[in-house]
Amino acid sequence: MLPRKTRIVEIVFKYGVSTGAIRIDCYSQSAIFLANNPTYHSKTKHIDVQYHFVRDMIEDKKVFLVKVDTLKNTANALTKSVSSEKFSWYRETMGITRLDK
Repeated sequence: MLPRKTRIVEIVFKYGVSTGAIRIDCYSQSAIFLANNPTYHSKTKHIDVQYHFVRDMIEDKKVFLVKVDTLKNTANALTKSVSSEKFSWYRETMGITRLDK
């Protein structure tokens, strides 16, 4: 049986939900480099095999990683303390609408 993540990606491609490679925004230039460069590094020997999933998907051209600027990283709204103006911008960027009372 395939790992759960692989099954989800296969289902997405099988039913035509995605017409091309899936874009993954990433703020870590190091993570992008490691995912795109499958050569062995002494600093990466501790990475468990199950985390090579992203690398495999990149090699199969099913996903691609894009560097996102820290100021435009919408995940910051969920992980950091931000001003209300910035939170509103993040919310709009994520497509989340405000529910008025």
